[in-house]
Amino acid sequence: MRTISQDKKASMNEIIDFFMENPTATIMEISTATGVSKSSVQRYLNHPDVVGLMVEKTGRIIADQLKYNKGVGNSKGGRTTFVRYDAIKDENGKFIGLDENIDEEKEERKRETITEVVLVFSRCPYLTITEISNLLGYEDEGDYVYDCLTDPRVYEIFGPVMANSILERLEKNVFSIFRKLPSEFNIEMLDEVDLSDREKDILRRRLNNGGIPVSADKVAAELEISRAMVLKIENRAVNKISEHFGNVKKR
Repeated sequence: MRTISQDKKASMNEIIDFFMENPTATIMEISTATGVSKSSVQRYLNHPDVVGLMVEKTGRIIADQLKYNKGVGNSKGGRTTFVRYDAIKDENGKFIGLDENIDEEKEERKRETITEVVLVFSRCPYLTITEISNLLGYEDEGDYVYDCLTDPRVYEIFGPVMANSILERLEKNVFSIFRKLPSEFNIEMLDEVDLSDREKDILRRRLNNGGIPVSADKVAAELEISRAMVLKIENRAVNKISEHFGNVKKR
Protein backbone atom coordinates (compact mmCIF):
# COMPACT_ATOMS: atom_id res chain seq x y z
CA MET A 1 0.00 0.00 0.00
CA ARG A 2 1.04 3.59 -0.42
CA THR A 3 2.79 5.42 2.43
CA ILE A 4 0.43 5.51 5.37
CA SER A 5 0.88 5.68 9.13
CA GLN A 6 0.94 2.43 11.07
CA ASP A 7 -2.25 3.30 12.97
CA LYS A 8 -4.14 4.11 9.76
CA LYS A 9 -2.73 1.02 8.08
CA ALA A 10 -4.00 -1.10 10.97
CA SER A 11 -7.45 0.48 10.67
CA MET A 12 -7.45 -0.06 6.91
CA ASN A 13 -6.52 -3.71 7.30
CA GLU A 14 -9.25 -4.17 9.92
CA ILE A 15 -11.83 -2.64 7.58
CA ILE A 16 -10.68 -4.76 4.64
CA ASP A 17 -10.77 -7.94 6.72
CA PHE A 18 -14.27 -7.14 7.98
CA PHE A 19 -15.52 -6.33 4.49
CA MET A 20 -14.03 -9.52 3.05
CA GLU A 21 -15.93 -11.51 5.66
CA ASN A 22 -19.08 -9.39 5.34
CA PRO A 23 -19.21 -8.24 1.70
CA THR A 24 -22.81 -7.01 1.85
CA ALA A 25 -22.23 -4.84 4.93
CA THR A 26 -23.10 -1.16 4.61
CA ILE A 27 -20.58 1.58 5.30
CA MET A 28 -22.49 2.35 8.50
CA GLU A 29 -22.36 -1.29 9.64
CA ILE A 30 -18.63 -1.45 8.95
CA SER A 31 -18.14 1.80 10.83
CA THR A 32 -20.08 0.55 13.85
CA ALA A 33 -18.28 -2.81 13.91
CA THR A 34 -14.75 -1.42 13.57
CA GLY A 35 -15.09 1.90 15.43
CA VAL A 36 -13.76 3.78 12.41
CA SER A 37 -15.67 6.81 11.10
CA LYS A 38 -17.83 6.39 7.99
CA SER A 39 -15.71 8.85 6.02
CA SER A 40 -12.57 6.85 6.82
CA VAL A 41 -14.26 3.56 5.92
CA GLN A 42 -15.22 4.99 2.53
CA ARG A 43 -11.76 6.46 2.00
CA TYR A 44 -9.97 3.22 2.87
CA LEU A 45 -12.23 0.99 0.74
CA ASN A 46 -11.73 3.36 -2.19
CA HIS A 47 -7.97 3.51 -1.74
CA PRO A 48 -6.17 2.83 -5.08
CA ASP A 49 -4.46 -0.24 -3.62
CA VAL A 50 -7.69 -1.66 -2.20
CA VAL A 51 -10.45 -1.26 -4.82
CA GLY A 52 -9.04 -4.04 -7.01
CA LEU A 53 -8.82 -6.72 -4.32
CA MET A 54 -10.97 -9.77 -4.95
CA VAL A 55 -13.86 -10.54 -2.61
CA GLU A 56 -13.81 -14.31 -2.91
CA LYS A 57 -17.29 -14.82 -1.48
CA THR A 58 -18.83 -12.86 -4.33
CA GLY A 59 -16.39 -13.17 -7.21
CA ARG A 60 -16.28 -9.37 -7.43
CA ILE A 61 -13.50 -6.94 -6.72
CA ILE A 62 -14.09 -4.52 -3.86
CA ALA A 63 -14.92 -1.63 -6.21
CA ASP A 64 -17.66 -3.67 -7.92
CA GLN A 65 -18.97 -5.01 -4.63
CA LEU A 66 -19.33 -1.47 -3.28
CA LYS A 67 -21.30 -0.48 -6.40
CA TYR A 68 -23.49 -3.55 -5.96
CA ASN A 69 -24.14 -2.72 -2.31
CA LYS A 70 -25.05 0.84 -3.24
CA GLY A 71 -27.55 -0.43 -5.80
CA VAL A 72 -29.17 -2.74 -3.26
CA GLY A 73 -29.31 0.12 -0.78
CA ASN A 74 -31.00 2.39 -3.33
CA SER A 75 -33.60 -0.24 -4.15
CA LYS A 76 -34.45 -0.72 -0.49
CA GLY A 77 -34.08 2.89 0.45
CA GLY A 78 -31.73 3.98 3.20
CA ARG A 79 -32.21 6.66 5.76
CA THR A 80 -29.73 9.47 5.72
CA THR A 81 -27.36 8.69 8.57
CA PHE A 82 -26.88 12.22 9.82
CA VAL A 83 -30.65 12.54 10.28
CA ARG A 84 -31.17 9.32 12.20
CA TYR A 85 -27.85 8.83 13.97
CA ASP A 86 -25.53 10.82 16.22
CA ALA A 87 -21.82 10.09 16.35
CA ILE A 88 -20.53 8.78 19.68
CA LYS A 89 -17.02 9.83 20.68
CA ASP A 90 -14.86 8.96 23.68
CA GLU A 91 -13.31 11.49 26.06
CA ASN A 92 -10.46 12.02 23.59
CA GLY A 93 -12.84 12.82 20.76
CA LYS A 94 -12.28 9.51 18.96
CA PHE A 95 -15.25 8.11 17.03
CA ILE A 96 -16.49 4.92 18.70
CA GLY A 97 -19.90 4.30 17.18
CA LEU A 98 -23.36 5.57 16.31
CA ASP A 99 -26.37 6.30 18.45
CA GLU A 100 -29.88 6.22 17.03
CA ASN A 101 -31.61 9.55 17.51
CA ILE A 102 -35.28 9.66 16.54
CA ASP A 103 -38.10 11.89 17.75
CA GLU A 104 -40.68 9.10 18.16
CA GLU A 105 -43.71 11.39 17.95
CA LYS A 106 -42.42 13.15 14.84
CA GLU A 107 -41.49 9.80 13.32
CA GLU A 108 -44.99 8.43 13.89
CA ARG A 109 -46.59 11.49 12.27
CA LYS A 110 -44.29 11.14 9.26
CA ARG A 111 -45.19 7.48 8.86
CA GLU A 112 -48.90 8.29 9.04
CA THR A 113 -48.50 10.96 6.37
CA ILE A 114 -46.52 8.64 4.10
CA THR A 115 -49.16 5.94 4.53
CA GLU A 116 -51.93 8.39 3.61
CA VAL A 117 -50.07 9.61 0.51
CA VAL A 118 -49.24 6.08 -0.67
CA LEU A 119 -52.85 4.91 -0.24
CA VAL A 120 -54.22 7.87 -2.22
CA PHE A 121 -51.58 7.33 -4.91
CA SER A 122 -52.46 3.62 -5.12
CA ARG A 123 -56.24 4.09 -5.16
CA CYS A 124 -56.34 7.04 -7.57
CA PRO A 125 -54.19 5.98 -10.52
CA TYR A 126 -55.40 8.76 -12.81
CA LEU A 127 -54.45 11.64 -10.52
CA THR A 128 -51.19 13.49 -11.15
CA ILE A 129 -48.80 14.22 -8.29
CA THR A 130 -49.90 17.85 -8.29
CA GLU A 131 -53.57 16.82 -8.07
CA ILE A 132 -52.81 14.51 -5.14
CA SER A 133 -50.96 17.34 -3.44
CA ASN A 134 -53.98 19.64 -3.88
CA LEU A 135 -56.37 16.93 -2.71
CA LEU A 136 -54.42 16.46 0.52
CA GLY A 137 -54.08 20.18 1.08
CA TYR A 138 -50.34 20.62 0.55
CA GLU A 139 -49.41 24.08 -0.66
CA ASP A 140 -46.74 23.17 -3.19
CA GLU A 141 -46.46 21.73 -6.72
CA GLY A 142 -46.23 18.13 -5.57
CA ASP A 143 -42.73 18.09 -4.12
CA TYR A 144 -43.93 16.95 -0.69
CA VAL A 145 -46.00 14.15 -2.20
CA TYR A 146 -42.93 13.08 -4.18
CA ASP A 147 -40.85 13.15 -1.01
CA CYS A 148 -43.36 10.89 0.73
CA LEU A 149 -43.69 8.45 -2.16
CA THR A 150 -39.91 8.08 -2.52
CA ASP A 151 -39.15 8.11 1.21
CA PRO A 152 -37.23 5.01 2.43
CA ARG A 153 -39.98 4.37 4.95
CA VAL A 154 -42.26 3.27 2.08
CA TYR A 155 -40.05 0.21 1.77
CA GLU A 156 -40.28 -0.44 5.50
CA ILE A 157 -44.05 0.10 5.75
CA PHE A 158 -45.30 -1.47 2.51
CA GLY A 159 -42.43 -3.71 1.39
CA PRO A 160 -40.20 -3.80 -1.70
CA VAL A 161 -42.89 -4.75 -4.23
CA MET A 162 -44.98 -1.69 -3.43
CA ALA A 163 -41.93 0.60 -3.19
CA ASN A 164 -40.60 -0.45 -6.59
CA SER A 165 -44.08 -0.30 -8.13
CA ILE A 166 -44.43 3.29 -6.93
CA LEU A 167 -41.14 4.29 -8.55
CA GLU A 168 -42.25 2.73 -11.83
CA ARG A 169 -45.60 4.52 -11.70
CA LEU A 170 -43.96 7.82 -10.88
CA GLU A 171 -41.90 7.57 -14.05
CA LYS A 172 -44.98 6.79 -16.14
CA ASN A 173 -46.98 9.59 -14.50
CA VAL A 174 -44.33 12.10 -15.45
CA PHE A 175 -44.70 11.14 -19.09
CA SER A 176 -48.48 11.40 -18.86
CA ILE A 177 -47.91 15.04 -17.88
CA PHE A 178 -45.69 15.54 -20.92
CA ARG A 179 -48.45 14.21 -23.14
CA LYS A 180 -50.68 17.03 -21.88
CA LEU A 181 -48.26 19.68 -23.12
CA PRO A 182 -48.97 21.55 -26.39
CA SER A 183 -48.20 19.45 -29.45
CA GLU A 184 -45.67 22.02 -30.63
CA PHE A 185 -43.54 21.57 -27.49
CA ASN A 186 -40.11 20.04 -28.03
CA ILE A 187 -36.84 19.80 -26.16
CA GLU A 188 -35.40 22.88 -27.91
CA MET A 189 -38.03 24.99 -26.14
CA LEU A 190 -36.61 24.34 -22.68
CA ASP A 191 -34.68 27.60 -22.69
CA GLU A 192 -37.97 29.47 -23.04
CA VAL A 193 -39.04 28.26 -19.61
CA ASP A 194 -37.66 29.49 -16.28
CA LEU A 195 -35.94 26.23 -15.31
CA SER A 196 -32.81 25.69 -13.24
CA ASP A 197 -29.72 24.30 -14.96
CA ARG A 198 -30.27 21.04 -13.07
CA GLU A 199 -33.84 20.72 -14.32
CA LYS A 200 -32.83 21.42 -17.92
CA ASP A 201 -29.96 18.95 -17.72
CA ILE A 202 -32.15 16.13 -16.46
CA LEU A 203 -34.90 16.73 -19.03
CA ARG A 204 -32.37 16.86 -21.86
CA ARG A 205 -30.80 13.61 -20.70
CA ARG A 206 -34.24 11.99 -20.48
CA LEU A 207 -35.76 13.27 -23.71
CA ASN A 208 -32.98 14.18 -26.14
CA ASN A 209 -32.64 10.66 -27.53
CA GLY A 210 -34.37 10.65 -30.89
CA GLY A 211 -37.83 10.52 -29.35
CA ILE A 212 -37.07 7.47 -27.19
CA PRO A 213 -37.04 8.39 -23.47
CA VAL A 214 -33.91 7.46 -21.53
CA SER A 215 -34.75 5.67 -18.27
CA ALA A 216 -34.60 7.54 -14.98
CA ASP A 217 -32.28 4.79 -13.71
CA LYS A 218 -29.73 5.53 -16.43
CA VAL A 219 -29.85 9.28 -15.81
CA ALA A 220 -29.49 8.67 -12.07
CA ALA A 221 -26.42 6.53 -12.68
CA GLU A 222 -24.89 9.16 -14.97
CA LEU A 223 -25.37 11.91 -12.39
CA GLU A 224 -24.62 9.67 -9.39
CA ILE A 225 -27.89 10.55 -7.65
CA SER A 226 -30.93 8.45 -6.77
CA ARG A 227 -33.67 7.61 -9.24
CA ALA A 228 -36.14 9.22 -6.84
CA MET A 229 -34.23 12.49 -7.02
CA VAL A 230 -34.27 12.40 -10.84
CA LEU A 231 -38.04 11.92 -10.80
CA LYS A 232 -38.55 14.67 -8.23
CA ILE A 233 -36.53 17.24 -10.19
CA GLU A 234 -38.19 16.14 -13.41
CA ASN A 235 -41.67 16.50 -11.95
CA ARG A 236 -40.88 20.01 -10.74
CA ALA A 237 -39.63 20.96 -14.20
CA VAL A 238 -42.71 19.49 -15.89
CA ASN A 239 -44.97 21.57 -13.66
CA LYS A 240 -43.08 24.71 -14.61
CA ILE A 241 -43.35 23.88 -18.30
CA SER A 242 -47.08 23.23 -18.01
CA GLU A 243 -47.57 26.54 -16.21
CA HIS A 244 -45.44 28.41 -18.77
CA PHE A 245 -47.36 27.13 -21.79
CA GLY A 246 -50.65 27.67 -20.01
CA ASN A 247 -49.74 31.33 -19.53
CA VAL A 248 -48.67 31.63 -23.16
CA LYS A 249 -52.06 30.37 -24.33
CA LYS A 250 -53.83 32.97 -22.18
CA ARG A 251 -52.00 35.88 -23.83
